Amino acid sequence: NSSRPYFLEHEREDVVKHRQEFVKYFVEREQHFYTITNDAVPQWRIPTTAPTILLCHDESTYKCGEITAKRWIMPDNAPFYNKDRGRSIMCSDLLVMHPSGPFFSLTEKEYSEALRTYPNLNDDCDINYEKNSASAAITLGGNNYFNNQSILNEFKRLFQLLPFKKEYKNHNFL
Repeated sequence: NSSRPYFLEHEREDVVKHRQEFVKYFVEREQHFYTITNDAVPQWRIPTTAPTILLCHDESTYKCGEITAKRWIMPDNAPFYNKDRGRSIMCSDLLVMHPSGPFFSLTEKEYSEALRTYPNLNDDCDINYEKNSASAAITLGGNNYFNNQSILNEFKRLFQLLPFKKEYKNHNFL
């Protein structure tokens, strides 16, 4: 199938070209980004020109490992259980390449300021947002999944919160 990134065990030419352009874009602008040294004790490198913070969305699903409490009252011994048991928990995080990271969040004072402008930030919804953040978690089941609308809501929340982060004043985002 020619719509896949790999075709007959080789990368398609357009995929290779896009990756090369993508990498070139970042390499040419490296002086704009916060980066970390590769030393034994990594240090932050501060941008030398108009600072740009790299922002990344990460979504992961974990099994909580819950099992029945009664399994330990069985006579003799209880069998080990598969780690894949239990409810699934889906996490959606917003990571920042900045010394304040790795996860985006506001201080209490910054969040209070954001609430004055956007009181809806404290509205109840099906998503459990991390305190003062746009990162979220949900317990999967029924109709409770991250879908396009919930991810769009998470980014809307992020864009409402970003201007209140004092450390990010006069920064660009990518």
